[in-house]
Amino acid sequence: DSGRWPSKGVFASISQRSKEPQKQYTLAAEMEDIHMGDTHLISLNDCGVDDDEPSCDQYVVLIVAQHRNKFDFTALDLAKTAKQLKATVHLPRIGVGSQGFNWYGTEKLIKKYLSSRGIPTYIYYFKRESATTNNKRTNEQSYGNNKRLSIEKGTINKNRLKLHLPCYLSGVHIFFHDIDENTKKRLQRFVYAFDGDVNETADPDTITHILAAGNCQDILALRDACPNACVINIEWLDACISQGTRLNTDIYEL
Repeated sequence: DSGRWPSKGVFASISQRSKEPQKQYTLAAEMEDIHMGDTHLISLNDCGVDDDEPSCDQYVVLIVAQHRNKFDFTALDLAKTAKQLKATVHLPRIGVGSQGFNWYGTEKLIKKYLSSRGIPTYIYYFKRESATTNNKRTNEQSYGNNKRLSIEKGTINKNRLKLHLPCYLSGVHIFFHDIDENTKKRLQRFVYAFDGDVNETADPDTITHILAAGNCQDILALRDACPNACVINIEWLDACISQGTRLNTDIYEL
């Protein structure tokens, strides 16, 4: 019920078909005639009088099914006070156990908006259950024993397992050139996990490594575009991941 017509997604498709739904929705907002649960039946009457096409007898139904809260400015005051008091942020591993959840992308956002601004941020990695049914009961008993032991010792964080990933890709900014999406998606998860970064464009000021297939025909053009970056075979990254360290790029240069 915000009264604002979005410019992307399904709304962009509707606007491409006809401007009438956007016009009517905006008008209803100006007249303060938008309420939760309302249904607006809008005719796409944008055809001529003599037109006899099926597309000229179409309607769009807009259902007001979501309420947009006005911004609470006390949140800004809270953020300001928290910063003055040097508050710290404590988070579980967001989305753990959710199928298809991109944790590494979330971790980059936490780094960008919290830790990079000097806000101490702690993320707790809880012990995972075994994938096999036979060991499930043993793991649960072990976890319970460990938890009781931590309480007896009077510590808070003993029942949390902090996972420290190696940072051997720190400072590495990678651009994937003509790499299929599945391969790119698989590898960039490792890049983020080991403190590297992936650029969507070949920015000569930030790119350090350009990864391409062995049969790439654009090597000279890539070197001209990013003279400070090394153009190497994508096998270099697979080798780094398998060996757990950043390897020399000499033998992988294209």
